[in-house]
Amino acid sequence: MKVNDMEKAQQEFKDKQLQENKAYFEELSKGQSPTFYVLACCDSRTSPTTVTGQPLGRLFIHRNIANQVVEGDESVESSLYYAINVLKVNYVLILGHTHCGGVQATKADSHPEVLENWIQHVRTSVSDFAGEVPEDGETLERYNVEKQVQKVQQLDVYKQAERQVPVFGALFHIENGELEWVVKPEEDVFE
Repeated sequence: MKVNDMEKAQQEFKDKQLQENKAYFEELSKGQSPTFYVLACCDSRTSPTTVTGQPLGRLFIHRNIANQVVEGDESVESSLYYAINVLKVNYVLILGHTHCGGVQATKADSHPEVLENWIQHVRTSVSDFAGEVPEDGETLERYNVEKQVQKVQQLDVYKQAERQVPVFGALFHIENGELEWVVKPEEDVFE
């Protein structure tokens, strides 16, 4: 992809939106009221709005390598605070994916320092996985999602929020496009 390919695709996106609703961008500019706070991986194959089929404005998204919740990470904590207390999101979703390079990187002994500093957080998250770590591209990723759900619930910014919102976990399967609930919401939230 070249820059002019991106420009062309963006123009097509804009034209399509305006064709469907002439006031689309004007309405979008009036503010946001997303339903979900999504903590996702920054892998280019897993755009949260795309894989969940959501339009702009529905998801308030924070991304980092291997969708990590790191206590003391001001970026995660401030975006979670803002989502719950200011935007009043209804749900928190940890969105992991199969074949995650950040999770799979924990199997190697070391990486360049700039990368290892972050991979160490991932290593810590999955370090208590019971049993031998499988070679597949989903078991450890699924476990990582479970751990991040727990870690969100342990953050002071979450526990001290004005209100508690449910925290879910899902795994996007790159190999087939399926979305698997890892930490499933209660049935009543589907209504």
